[in-house]
Amino acid sequence: MLENAVTGQDLAVGLLLADLTRGRVGQAYLFHGPAGTGKTAAAAAFASDLLCLSPERGQACGRCPSCHAVAEGSHPDLAVVTPDGQSFKIDQVREVLRQVSLRPALGSRKVFVLDQADKLTAEAANALLKSLEDPPPGTIFVLTSSNREALPPTVLSRCLQIPFRPVATAAVAALVEKETGLGEVEARYCAVLAGGSPGRALALAKDPEMGALRVKAEELAGLAPGFSAAEAIGAGDELEKLYGKDRQRLEAFLDMMEYAVAGRLRRAADDHEPIESWLSSLSRFEKAKSGLRRNVAVRLCLDFLFLGLSGEQQ
Repeated sequence: MLENAVTGQDLAVGLLLADLTRGRVGQAYLFHGPAGTGKTAAAAAFASDLLCLSPERGQACGRCPSCHAVAEGSHPDLAVVTPDGQSFKIDQVREVLRQVSLRPALGSRKVFVLDQADKLTAEAANALLKSLEDPPPGTIFVLTSSNREALPPTVLSRCLQIPFRPVATAAVAALVEKETGLGEVEARYCAVLAGGSPGRALALAKDPEMGALRVKAEELAGLAPGFSAAEAIGAGDELEKLYGKDRQRLEAFLDMMEYAVAGRLRRAADDHEPIESWLSSLSRFEKAKSGLRRNVAVRLCLDFLFLGLSGEQQ
């Protein structure tokens, strides 16, 4: 049921519910926005609503054979496709096109969800174009993407675009409290680090290493700005060894360290101390995290950050 699927996405949910209740559903949708804002969950709920045999106000009843099949992950008219490794392969798209040619088995619709559609190769995207523009009656595509700009304009132009926005910190914190049982202070800490992403906040709150990550992050933040070159190299060595194969956890660590450095900056400003070096330090974090997300070598990202904090690299 779409209405209960995500937190803080009133605009996206409202647009989709309007289509469902009017019975004027599009042929292809693109759910786009930052990672962790509920796109995948919303796509699953929207698919369930679309396939329900006895919808109530446009949404899934939860009782019909179609709803049961969706809940069990066995619906013959629902295909959820994710990248095979770093990208969608052309064979995956060919299989989707084969299924598109088949008639629905349970009702009058077929739904194809392509999660992380920005990872379509050019060949795979081109193969999809005709079906996106002119699918068989009752066929609906739902694409999700955290990087809309990576999709070809030809794909974008064929989709109704549904924006998913960062969620207010208070709403994310309340969700974390409800889902994990963390106290108010810890829940808000996770929400602030997540930057409006409920998914990231929940992942952080449930990470068994969160406490250890935070202790180490605050320890290193206590040395900035002004790392010695030896400290910088040592920090890079340690983090590469601990988290070099887990970019998501490493980025969470850098979020924690950045948060601690920002706190020191605020205290320096309150005490009327110079803050130029602090501002330079903070700019390094965003660039290092951006490099991690773009698959730049982990060690290069860490050296850029820590040698920059030491003043050895400008």
